[in-house]
Amino acid sequence: MAVPTSKLRLLGEFGFANPDGQTCHVTTKKNRALLAILAMSKGGFLTREQLCGLLWGDRAEEQARSSLRQSLAVMRKELGASAICLKTEDDRVGLDRQVLSVDVLEFLSCASSDDLTILTCGAGLYQGELLSDVTLKEEAFEQWLSTERRHILDTAILVFERLSSYGESAARLTFAKKLVELDPLREASQRALMAAYHAVGEKGLALQQFEECKNLLAKEFAVSPAAETLQLRNSILSKQTDSARPPKSVDEVGGKTTERPSIAVLPFTNLSSNPDQQYFADGISEDIITALTRFKSLFIVSHNSTFRYRGDVDASEAGRALDAKFVVVGSVRRSGANLRITAQLCETKSVKQVWAETYNVPETDLFKIQDELVQTIVGTLVGRVADDSVYHARLKPPASLAAYELLLQANSLNWESPGAKVEVRRLLESAIRLDPEYATAYALLAAVGLREVADQAKITNEVLDSVLSHARKAVEIDPNDSTCQSILGRILIACRETELAAEHISRAMKLNPNNLFAMFNYGSLLIQVGKPDEAISWFTQASRTDPYFNPSWVHEKFALAYFTARSYDLAANQLARASKLRFHTLAIAAASLQKLGKSEAAKQALGRALQVRSDLSIEIMHALVPYSRPEDEGHLREALLAAGIPE
Repeated sequence: MAVPTSKLRLLGEFGFANPDGQTCHVTTKKNRALLAILAMSKGGFLTREQLCGLLWGDRAEEQARSSLRQSLAVMRKELGASAICLKTEDDRVGLDRQVLSVDVLEFLSCASSDDLTILTCGAGLYQGELLSDVTLKEEAFEQWLSTERRHILDTAILVFERLSSYGESAARLTFAKKLVELDPLREASQRALMAAYHAVGEKGLALQQFEECKNLLAKEFAVSPAAETLQLRNSILSKQTDSARPPKSVDEVGGKTTERPSIAVLPFTNLSSNPDQQYFADGISEDIITALTRFKSLFIVSHNSTFRYRGDVDASEAGRALDAKFVVVGSVRRSGANLRITAQLCETKSVKQVWAETYNVPETDLFKIQDELVQTIVGTLVGRVADDSVYHARLKPPASLAAYELLLQANSLNWESPGAKVEVRRLLESAIRLDPEYATAYALLAAVGLREVADQAKITNEVLDSVLSHARKAVEIDPNDSTCQSILGRILIACRETELAAEHISRAMKLNPNNLFAMFNYGSLLIQVGKPDEAISWFTQASRTDPYFNPSWVHEKFALAYFTARSYDLAANQLARASKLRFHTLAIAAASLQKLGKSEAAKQALGRALQVRSDLSIEIMHALVPYSRPEDEGHLREALLAAGIPE
């Protein structure tokens, strides 16, 4: 006999209903938070220590455990018959999900489906942000809640974006309106609503939405709409299309405007017997994307977007969701010292295969095959491949496949972990031993070295000389590699060599206009020389280039720019959206909050920073935030002193 299911609602206002539909009144916000944490925990159980740390972190251990016991006792009374779902095992507490349905878990499950009916069901479950009516002063809980809210919001945006691209026009309009409601500053959402209005014949409303988008961007970021948005507006005016298209480029010979073919390279499937070889297939896919981005006559969807479509997916459906006219799919199989690579280029709309090829080659021919794939794609879509363009677009390939594989392994690790940094360094140094002329390996070794010293706040001249030598070696080997140029520019920023940094970062963006890291590095340079408003424009442009690229350090960069511009409220808002903050950024948060008169919040941020670096000082901060202008250094010093950070 099936056990009746209780229902827990966490999206929007909190709610808990018994199997008979009667509402259970969970009276305290802390108990609502406790239920949410248990419901969303992996495996459904957490230790008492973990729960105490999240909800009673400011209390002594025994006092915190006593508070937890009291909360559980009250909760059992309030849940009544539904208390059967509350479980305790030794030192663990959890919820029995067999007798409890949780709206957020059902929503996330629906969001992972490719079935439009299930996606629509998921959209119906999304009734607002997670625990919209719950706020606590517990720092650990607020950080957990912020991270979960961001993840769920990003998922909701993806769901409504996909639904706004398919189905009946009226339904598309409903979903597009919801998409804009979720994040009005997301320009891709504004385009979806413009296209949806046009699809139902509301040309005037579509153009009105463009004006609202333009005014909003000008007010919030002091920037103009992106080329894609302008192109959609022009298409609506000329009654050509009802969908957002990629930007156009000018033909150098005839001066005519022609649409750039848009291409999405989906992650190649690993067909090797060892599933751990997926990093190798991913690396090949990313290298093809990187090579294609060098051709300005093509519009390439970034790997952060395309890699969301991994595994057994419908290529044409993925192409439509990514707004790509063409899709590249493929697979990689390793057998001994041989490779079998298949690749297909398909037209999204007609599902027509443009070409397909299978390569059975020794591993040593991998880089030759990659070049051939790129040239075939470009030659097919653009009509011809200029020899000099191909020459300048190509990376200098490594001499050793083993070195290339070590680099792929290093790149697949999470560089935020201290232990991972050590392993990354070991892999890259091994790659260089195998191939002393491997430019990308030198560049990445410089990058991880800079991260290590920044984490430790030991940016001395000796350390900078070491990482700088690796970065310069990379550019010396391959001056046409955008990544190498960008990393050298970033290290020169730390060295306060602003003119040289600008030269190398500009070169990186010229080699690859879609290099997000180069854009962010250029923004960092603008902050250093006292142009934070321009930096914000560059960060915004980079974020538009790939809306799915959203690591925590992006919010940190925005926050530093706003802090430098004396916009403390915007700085604090960006830092609140980050899932993880480094100690020096927590110090910036403390300074911003203190400037806003929020002394208690500033004290909490400073406390978190001191937990990581007990010796935090203004001297350390000046090393990590290398301003060029004395007035900016003075502003930083004054704000940090006010927040309680010593000299």
